[in-house]
Amino acid sequence: MLFFPKDNTKKLLEKFFDPQKRVVQSLLFWGEEGLGKMTIARNFSLALLCEKKEKKFSGCGNCVSCQMAKSSCHPDFLVLEPEGGSLKIEQMKKALDFLLFYPQISPFKILIIDKADQMTEESQNILLKTLEEPKNNNLIILVTSLPSKLLKTVQSRLLALKFSRSSAQKIANFLQKEYHLSENEAKRIAEISDGKISEAIKLLNKD
Repeated sequence: MLFFPKDNTKKLLEKFFDPQKRVVQSLLFWGEEGLGKMTIARNFSLALLCEKKEKKFSGCGNCVSCQMAKSSCHPDFLVLEPEGGSLKIEQMKKALDFLLFYPQISPFKILIIDKADQMTEESQNILLKTLEEPKNNNLIILVTSLPSKLLKTVQSRLLALKFSRSSAQKIANFLQKEYHLSENEAKRIAEISDGKISEAIKLLNKD
């Protein structure tokens, strides 16, 4: 079970599993740190790459595609992260070159840009060209806690999904179901997690 801060976020992403309902090629996951944005981006990507017809978040975990993605060697899946405090133009060019080729084993080529707010202006400008003319078999996901640092022209090309803090009850329910905690244990951790699922899991691990 993957934790979603909002149920409507899950419902919207599930539409991507049906080619007839998929209407965009570029997404923006934004919200403060600790809300599970990157976790959902990765697991959503695994689901799209999975070879099973019946899609579910995180994929089946058993097919060749899922195994390759989890081993960070999937030819159609790339996660771009900052180097030295920024995402430089050289990094972006290599990532966009990755999108130029047809998928090798999956229906999609998926690029996740983590900490997208750390892109230089030059990097954002060359990314914009790809966002303006997306390929049907490409999916780009930008993940950031500071969307205001993205160029307005870049923002305008993305479907933005805001991640917010969750209620203590929702986090407690998740902890009970996934970590088999008692009701009291789950509530105790949820109440001090400040609405952040990552904080709740950290507290659980410390316990």
